[in-house]
Amino acid sequence: MIDQVAEVLGWMQQKDGSRLRDAENFIQENSNKEGFLPCLLEITGDSRYNGSDSEVNIAMGAVTILRNHIDERWDLDDISEKDRTILRDNIVPTMGQCTDLTIMYSLEDCVQTIAFEDYPQNWSGALEQIGERMVDEDPLIQYSSLCALKAIVKKYQSKLGAERNNLLEITRNSFDVLESLFESHLGIFNDTSVLILTVLTKIFFYANYVIEIDLHQIETGKIQKWISFFTDIMNREFEDLEVNEDDASKIEEKEKDYRTILLGSVCQASYRLLQKFGNKRIYRKKPEFADYYIKELAEPCMMAHLNIISKKDKFVGRKARYFSLRFIELSIQNKGVNSLIEPHMEHLLKDYIMPLVGMSVHDAIEFRDNPGESIRKELSSDPAQSDNCPKVAAKGLLVELVKYIPNKTYTSPPLLETCLEIIMDHLNEYKKDPDMDFRVKDACLYALYSIAPVIDDYQAFLDHIEDILNEHVLCELNGDNDFLKARALLFYNEITSRLDLENPESTEEYLSLLCSNLDKSQCLNVRVYALSCIKQMCNQDKGEEYLRDKVGNLLEINLEVLDEFFIEDLIETLNEIVHVFNKEAIPFALDVCTRLTEAYQDIMTQLGTSDTELENSKMANTANGCINAIYRLITSIGTQGKPEDREVIMKIEENSHDILFHSLDLKYSDVHESVMTCIGAITFYCENVTPNLWQLFEKLVELVSHHLNPETTDYGYISPGILGILNLMQKDPDTFINIKMSTDITPYDAVVSIITSIIDLSHDGEEDPILNKTGTELVIGLLENLHGKIDDSIHHIIELLVQEIGDNTDTSAKKMVIQGLLMCFAYNSPLTFRFLEEKDWTQGVFQVIFELLPEIKYDFEIKRMTLGLLSVISCKETEIPQLVLEAMPNIFQQILLLCQKSIYSREQKARSPEEKEKEQYEKSYNILDDWSDEDEYDEDDDYNPDDSKTESEDLYKSFTESVDEIQEVKSVMHSLGSNIYDLYFGKVPRDDIASLENCFSSPLVTN
Repeated sequence: MIDQVAEVLGWMQQKDGSRLRDAENFIQENSNKEGFLPCLLEITGDSRYNGSDSEVNIAMGAVTILRNHIDERWDLDDISEKDRTILRDNIVPTMGQCTDLTIMYSLEDCVQTIAFEDYPQNWSGALEQIGERMVDEDPLIQYSSLCALKAIVKKYQSKLGAERNNLLEITRNSFDVLESLFESHLGIFNDTSVLILTVLTKIFFYANYVIEIDLHQIETGKIQKWISFFTDIMNREFEDLEVNEDDASKIEEKEKDYRTILLGSVCQASYRLLQKFGNKRIYRKKPEFADYYIKELAEPCMMAHLNIISKKDKFVGRKARYFSLRFIELSIQNKGVNSLIEPHMEHLLKDYIMPLVGMSVHDAIEFRDNPGESIRKELSSDPAQSDNCPKVAAKGLLVELVKYIPNKTYTSPPLLETCLEIIMDHLNEYKKDPDMDFRVKDACLYALYSIAPVIDDYQAFLDHIEDILNEHVLCELNGDNDFLKARALLFYNEITSRLDLENPESTEEYLSLLCSNLDKSQCLNVRVYALSCIKQMCNQDKGEEYLRDKVGNLLEINLEVLDEFFIEDLIETLNEIVHVFNKEAIPFALDVCTRLTEAYQDIMTQLGTSDTELENSKMANTANGCINAIYRLITSIGTQGKPEDREVIMKIEENSHDILFHSLDLKYSDVHESVMTCIGAITFYCENVTPNLWQLFEKLVELVSHHLNPETTDYGYISPGILGILNLMQKDPDTFINIKMSTDITPYDAVVSIITSIIDLSHDGEEDPILNKTGTELVIGLLENLHGKIDDSIHHIIELLVQEIGDNTDTSAKKMVIQGLLMCFAYNSPLTFRFLEEKDWTQGVFQVIFELLPEIKYDFEIKRMTLGLLSVISCKETEIPQLVLEAMPNIFQQILLLCQKSIYSREQKARSPEEKEKEQYEKSYNILDDWSDEDEYDEDDDYNPDDSKTESEDLYKSFTESVDEIQEVKSVMHSLGSNIYDLYFGKVPRDDIASLENCFSSPLVTN
């Protein structure tokens, strides 16, 4: 079979299309047959297929198919146990037979996949196989076995606690051999030895990846040995390698040199050790070793890293320089180690850091040939996006240097002033000599841009920044050097986020130049950074005034740049323009929303497809940004537009309907909240309800119901989800009652089902105040918006609520239920009384009402309780049960109490911000003053839903919210007439009556 499969693999190398199809068909037919995968492995290691290029291609084809099948199928049941055993027993020996490293590395990937599933339970002999080959005299066999060991160790690199035990066993059984190999190959140091040293370093790195301490490594002195190995390599001179190059192709060639890769790996591992053993955890677990590490081991490492940093005019490789800079940065942050670095700080700043923050050859090429990637790196604050870039690490080190304060005698960081002096000297020199290398000025502006957050804390330094802008930066916006123009814009963007520009003439010139740099003739980098600056200037008075009449042009340019290059920052800029200039943006709303919908659709096709969580998260953020911009434009039309503009909202919904509908699929949870809020805005501001909106309603119900399932509960999606439901209920109650959804139930039935689910969750112990409030809002929404339409089914709602009173012990939940029951009285008091009497529930319901009324304190609670009780006393006497009639004086007293609470609440809201701030400060001070170690302070005690409404909660206007409860009390009392008034108040104390009358005669603050 081997010869036949090898022959077929040979067909795949030919240009004959029919042969290629035959080969593909053969592989497809045989790939699931027993013996096929072991056959591929045997071909991979067969010496007959490791000679000429054509033969190597056959082995390469075999290993590629093998790797893909193992990757896709090893965790499934369609590979026989016999094949699995053969592969596990033979894959490590086969690696040692591969003279082509690419084939060996593909087999290493296979080992990693198998180990992740089978080691150690089904592959206990793996380490024995590897151990035998590590001590083989053939360096290639040594190397292949170490690659296999690395693949297994990598499985455990992020494991903690007991899950790490298998790794500890591996390190304890193999590290003596590994150390011996390291020492041996340090002496040889040929190409194969360098490869072996690199894989040994990576094994050590993965074994020490987490901060968790392996005491065995400490107690046996192994850490000391490895640090010694690493410093040896970092201190070596590679004269032929270190010759600096300006030719990018030669630089990339040197980056691939085995010695460059080794040096980068060693610097990374050394940095990881500082993270691990300079950590506070080691002080708690092994304080004596912590002291030893700082006194004996950290300094030689630090000096070795300084040696690499000092080679500023030599090639050492991006990764090595990056991690050396990060090592020194971390040394400054670490209180145990920073005293060692103090003597070198000023020297570092003056002689090494400034050149490193300038533009490198790599930066310049990327700026020109791959502007998108260049922009992403510049605008990203995530270190993961640094790609081991020394410039990013130099920035981090620079910031640590200029904010370092040696002791309390310093009022400001001593090196901050030094740094600013160095920068000003360079800027002044460049101004005098325009022929100087522009990278000098680029480094100065980048350094200022980097330390801006530190300067922000010291007003004395911050005061000089605008002078630097006017003298050295503004001129570059009108220059012809795109690199410096881009850097100037980035610097302006950072600074204007921290201070308002005060010089009106230079500010206007800056704004004018910003707009001119948006022209299509400018390079992409410049236009993107100019738009970022526009976003900042929108929030400054002068900027807002200057840009107001240019909104249409700014939106168009933003969209054009988005078509050319899509990045989240451009969406944020668009959002900010729409937010600040909401009225001016209305004429362009439809076009902007159409373009955003197209962009959003493109993103959604990619969402979740990236291999990294970070990339998927970024795509989700960008998608949310698109939807938020559409939402802002809709609310602008709704709040600022003319009545005829409302038609645009329906056109926006029509254009974006499909993407809004499909975005509510469960798999797109990252955008659900934004999409539901956007639908809430559409349904709130729309003039009429279309079939499209009922489709969205059904999707909202489906999603909210999904998150009310105990197994998938996520309350964060429920509140925004009910906005559209309530709005459609309010705007088209007849359809809401009668239309049949695809599930063959009405929208009304669906909402009752949601309310039931919320109640069921509270029975299961999910007593969440937001959830309870949401349930109550839905109940009240039904009662308010379907007045007279649900008389036949209101008893179901009452029954649900009464049952909840008996089953729930949570006061917050009970208050919500009582509000719902009182709104049933507001809906139809006689009907509610009749049903309660039939069930003999009246006494129990009113007992709970009276118990909970003293607990009522928030505006929405006061309003609902007052209106419900007013509905009770407004009934005809013949419709009111006797026990309620007897309780009428108490009901009047409770109405009085609620009126007093309402007036107090209004007075509190009418206070000035200064008074509120003073009270909050005194409250906080008293809490801290009285709080002992035994006391518990719950921040939720200060929670007030009236103070925490989000912007989106204004997208549904309940009838109850618009009612002034005090005026309603006045009106009802007047309509009762003197006889009933006197009858009920005959038993009310005179002081209470006077208080009530005083409430009515007092001037009211508008609610």
